Amino acid sequence: MINKINGKEQVVTELKELSFIQISKEPISFEKVNFEEADVYFLTPQYTGGHGLSAYAFVVNKDNGEAAPLKFVNHGATTDTLNYAMEHFPVNKNGYLIVTPGTSAGTSEAKAETVQYRLDVVNQYFIAD
Repeated sequence: MINKINGKEQVVTELKELSFIQISKEPISFEKVNFEEADVYFLTPQYTGGHGLSAYAFVVNKDNGEAAPLKFVNHGATTDTLNYAMEHFPVNKNGYLIVTPGTSAGTSEAKAETVQYRLDVVNQYFIAD
């Protein structure tokens, strides 16, 4: 992924061996969620999934335009992707990313607990509270 700032290219990350599974050959777009200090862009390689969708997230700092990949920290585990329920795309509510995780076998959607993440732009993390 390349970010362009005032004509200068910045390599943000490489997503090696990533398969895109989509319903058409049309280019896919990033979904954007605005925060006070940054914009966060989500890239979801698959259009459907049995246990929710997994998305990569990238932060673009509003002060300097620099971009970086984000990681997610939840219960001490750090991941490169965020799992969310197909019907509930993550949203910003009062400065927190609100996520309804995808459900797995044996877990009903009613029992899936919503998780709120705090954005740490400096360290490039979303941290679950």
